[in-house]
Amino acid sequence: MELNSENEDLPQNIETKYPLLQFEKQIFIDIFEKDALVIIAKGLSYNAVVANLLWVHKDPGNLVLVLNSSDHEEKLFTEKFRLTVLPNTGAEREKAYLEGGVYFVSTRILVVDLLKNRVPVSNITGIVVLRAHTVLESCQEAFVLRLFRQKNKIGFIKAFSNSPISFTFGYHQVEKVMRALFVTELFLWPRFHGAIIKSLKSRQAEVIELHVRLTTNTSLIQSCLLDIMNYTVKQLKSINRTLDMQVTLFIKLSNHGKFQSIFLLYNG
Repeated sequence: MELNSENEDLPQNIETKYPLLQFEKQIFIDIFEKDALVIIAKGLSYNAVVANLLWVHKDPGNLVLVLNSSDHEEKLFTEKFRLTVLPNTGAEREKAYLEGGVYFVSTRILVVDLLKNRVPVSNITGIVVLRAHTVLESCQEAFVLRLFRQKNKIGFIKAFSNSPISFTFGYHQVEKVMRALFVTELFLWPRFHGAIIKSLKSRQAEVIELHVRLTTNTSLIQSCLLDIMNYTVKQLKSINRTLDMQVTLFIKLSNHGKFQSIFLLYNG
């Protein structure tokens, strides 16, 4: 396992096809050189890193398979790289595999093609696994990678996940996933990492707060809702006398007194 040091100098002059933030450049370098599992914080995206990784291997001389992608991810990368969609028939898929390139393939179809020897396993440059935190749910990805690794010892396996919480369930979940993926390296990129904080702070979102004036009808509806809530609380207290609950109405006016924000607070 490797948690990159926050004081480590990140690459500055790495040129990539698609723009990367500084911490994404380091992820790209780490995953490019090694077979590994990369786990990044929830809310961050690995799409830019994967895009550059696929672009490097987008050549008819290579055969790269992408597994476990969502429909959105498959559509995104297929349109970005103008990838050829795998044919429906087995004979045509076998021909496509021999021609090389980058293919997004469902695990179910790939299992069938591997068992029927339609895939030239020895010619596979590597396999990219997305949403790696789900590989233990069906075990099909693990089966595919086992068949791949038995016949191909030099092809790469690179896996990505942006759901770290999924690895907290069960015992030794990270170890089980890494074993299923046949990788030995683990790179963790939490949101509190110094490089990530630095990259995100330089591109902070601009937040604009808008206050909307309440119309006469809206004010009437609000008043009725407040009466209903007060009555509900009163009934609850009559049933349970130990219940300590009240409804408080806060009205916040703007500097000019033109707009108001209503907040309903329950204290229990």
